[in-house]
Amino acid sequence: MNRTSDRIKVLHVITRFDKGGSAENTFLTVSGLDPRRYETFLIAGGGAQDPPPPPGSGSSAPRRRATPAKRPLENDLSFHGVVDPGSRSNLNTRDSRLHGNDEGGLRNSRLWGNDEGGLRNSRSCGIDEGEHSRQIPQGLATGSRCRGFSEGASTDVDPESAAAEDNYQALRVSGVKTFIVSELVRRVDPLRDLRAFFRVRRIIRRLGPHIVHTHTSKAGIIGRLAALSARVPIVVHTPHGHIFWGYFGTVVSRFFICLETIAARSTDRLIMLTEQEKADHLHHRIAPPDKFVVIHSGVRLEAFSVPGGDEGHPEDKPPAFPPGAFVIGAVGRLTAIKGQRYLLTAAAELAREIPELICLIVGEGEMRRELEEEAAVLGMGGRVVFPGWRRDVGAYISALDVFVMPSLNEGMGRVVVEAMASGRPVVASDVGGLRNLVIQGQNGLLVPPGDAAALAAAIRMLYRDPARRRAMGEEGRRRAPAFSAGAMIEKIDDLYRELLRERHVC
Repeated sequence: MNRTSDRIKVLHVITRFDKGGSAENTFLTVSGLDPRRYETFLIAGGGAQDPPPPPGSGSSAPRRRATPAKRPLENDLSFHGVVDPGSRSNLNTRDSRLHGNDEGGLRNSRLWGNDEGGLRNSRSCGIDEGEHSRQIPQGLATGSRCRGFSEGASTDVDPESAAAEDNYQALRVSGVKTFIVSELVRRVDPLRDLRAFFRVRRIIRRLGPHIVHTHTSKAGIIGRLAALSARVPIVVHTPHGHIFWGYFGTVVSRFFICLETIAARSTDRLIMLTEQEKADHLHHRIAPPDKFVVIHSGVRLEAFSVPGGDEGHPEDKPPAFPPGAFVIGAVGRLTAIKGQRYLLTAAAELAREIPELICLIVGEGEMRRELEEEAAVLGMGGRVVFPGWRRDVGAYISALDVFVMPSLNEGMGRVVVEAMASGRPVVASDVGGLRNLVIQGQNGLLVPPGDAAALAAAIRMLYRDPARRRAMGEEGRRRAPAFSAGAMIEKIDDLYRELLRERHVC
């Protein structure tokens, strides 16, 4: 393989480069590694390009893709869907402006928020925010029903796609070359999966990376097999949780456990986000203990440490709730595994005794319409706000009195760290990595998963005790810095160095 560069070549592979937790973790890692030591590349699947339209959006117009326009890639890599966002340089070189003393300043400004607005400027991505942004009506009063969007607005770019494109733009600025493999998608499709394998392997062979680091289940299976076939010296995998239960039936779950066990044999290290995730993998005998290392998923805490969050997107500010409102809420993809239906049931129970209660459910997903209808059936249509996916999650979390995480399965729950950094008490399901973040009675309360009554009881307890809410919020704020993006990147760098020494690479 071609390894003429003095820097260590690291290729990351992920199925969906959207704005989910695994993609944000990957983005922070790829963009945060020291470019003087590492030459970093990213393969992202086609699933990152066209997220489904939000139910009820009222627009059937085709959406603009969230990825940069395709252009031929040099060195004979311009095949089917490979994208080099804006760079015409040779694969072994980067823009000279990214070398030297000001490199740290560029990365710090992007990762730590000193110039976040500049990199997220929509014009640099070819998006006119004035035309396409979806507004949340201000002055929302209890009793009004709000989806969080202007129904009359004509949109062909949803906010999540625009934000994902901002991440591509940021990678381009930092010199990270990105390849879009359209065949790499989440769903199981044997023919497309086989084509994805060959395309990923071809890219690996041309780049000649010292390290292939895969993320999430599908990219992890295909990417690791391709790396093994291409004889890559070091292979690292981060599952970002697992699908051992909660997603599929018993037979399908066992099949995926078998695949993970096979793929782990060719993996040098498995990065777990929490100790609980490691314990779950050991329970299913995915790999021996010495292959595991725990590195939390990093969060850019500065965006959540100041009330109001990022000032760069005023259209994303939360609605102005009535004075004295008690606001509970969750942030996440609207899908069954996230358990928002249990929050709705709990909120309906609490509304009978807390007239000022409002429930805020931030996110998009296939269950949005179903959840909206369920809220109406429960008589909560005027008390539940669905603002959709928002860039400035920090402002929405800051609007809450209690943050709720009702997931049925969760690898870590990065958004819980964001709530902690915002000084909010947390009520969460006692599952997965959540029990490593929420310390019972200290920064929040843990309840059995799928138990709406227990969820309501925990929220009721905090409603009745404002002093305890404040104390838990302050304890969460104190604990949050341990989960910073900088700490994560430092640990990943240390892991890479350790593996390079073990394998006598470079």
